[in-house]
Amino acid sequence: MFSPNDLYTLIGLYFTANSNYSTDSTYLQIADITKQSFSYIKDNFMPRLEKSGFCDRIELFIQERLKRKRYFLPHPQTNFRIIQKEVLENTDLTSEEKGFIIALYCNTVNNSFNLTMSWKFWEEKIKVKKSTFYKIRKSLINKGYLKKLEDVPENPESEDYPRDYMLCVSWLGHINYENWLEMAAISEDVPKSMYVYKDKQQYYYVYK
Repeated sequence: MFSPNDLYTLIGLYFTANSNYSTDSTYLQIADITKQSFSYIKDNFMPRLEKSGFCDRIELFIQERLKRKRYFLPHPQTNFRIIQKEVLENTDLTSEEKGFIIALYCNTVNNSFNLTMSWKFWEEKIKVKKSTFYKIRKSLINKGYLKKLEDVPENPESEDYPRDYMLCVSWLGHINYENWLEMAAISEDVPKSMYVYKDKQQYYYVYK
């Protein structure tokens, strides 16, 4: 639905929303928080957002004799991804690269950071030209945000799928990739089932 640049800007728009996921931020405010140009927000992003049908609803209102709009953003309860506000503060990546990363992350499975699908699959998912797609991918690899699993031996899938990639981005997820790798390493060492019983106010953990 959205290009990488639009997807990143949409994330920025979410960060302007209040507790009921509505925002009446001005074009200038949105441009300021996302570091996008005012003309891009006004003439490109917002018109595309309104036409996309993504918002639950859009309300018109008047404030100090000026016409304003309030956007009610979706608040999914399942099948969603968490993006930390650090994405807005990252200066090492372009907005298009950030959106590209977010698009990849939205299609990962099993709450992991692993990209198990072929690059052909990702080409069809992400709305950019083929040449742009591979240019961005190369840039992310060079910057260390995309790594082959064979280069991340602590990844539980590294032995089985060494040529696959994973996202190494600190602002993705409620638990970032570093903590996820630590948890994955622990789970590999712990037996698959655990029984807990209580005796004399002490807890004992029996593994099988």
